[in-house]
Amino acid sequence: MNKNEVCEMLYKLEIPFVYSHFKEGSAPRLPFLIYYYDGENTFKADGKLYYSVKNLIIEIYTEKKDFKLEKKIEDLLQTYSLIYTKDEVWIPSEEMYETIYKMEV
Repeated sequence: MNKNEVCEMLYKLEIPFVYSHFKEGSAPRLPFLIYYYDGENTFKADGKLYYSVKNLIIEIYTEKKDFKLEKKIEDLLQTYSLIYTKDEVWIPSEEMYETIYKMEV
């Protein structure tokens, strides 16, 4: 899944998003998300690259735990047949939740 395909998928959530990070002071009101690629796994042999898969991270930031938004995201990921892991953390200094989805694309 290339960057354009990821953007096309994320547009369906109808919340602001950006690759990697918003410029300081320009983040929209919650909720919003960021996405980025965190490395790549490859299969190579005999000096050739046979297969490459990128590690996609989607981070959603919300004011409080948002079960409805998480369900919407998870349904969307399943629509695209993306298998993911999920973590969450409260960020006290920012007073927001971060929900992190990790998957290979």
